[in-house]
Amino acid sequence: MIKLMTALGASVVVLGVTPIATAEPGENLDARSYVIDVTGNELPAALGKLEYPTAAISKSREGQCELSMRLAPDGATESHHVVGCSHPSFSKAARVFAETLNFDPTLAGTEQNLTVSWNVEK
Repeated sequence: MIKLMTALGASVVVLGVTPIATAEPGENLDARSYVIDVTGNELPAALGKLEYPTAAISKSREGQCELSMRLAPDGATESHHVVGCSHPSFSKAARVFAETLNFDPTLAGTEQNLTVSWNVEK
């Protein structure tokens, strides 16, 4: 799902990922539906590794992280910083996601900011 929204004259692209959480073999977790939303002025061309942390989903914990990334000449993430997370259990997932993103190479040398939100469907 990709939605284009306009807020205060700025375009914001919203990307939603709706997988079903599954347990690892031998784990006794109920499968839960969840949504991971990625928003920003520019979305990556390839999402990379985007996961809901197992410890968070098992507790139905929801969260949000702000990311800042500098892009390399090929559009990959050259450097990144997790600006902040609503709960520490999402920090690693946000960092891994930032490390594995690829943007359009025409954005090389720019700084991109994304917000990732993890939500359990009720």
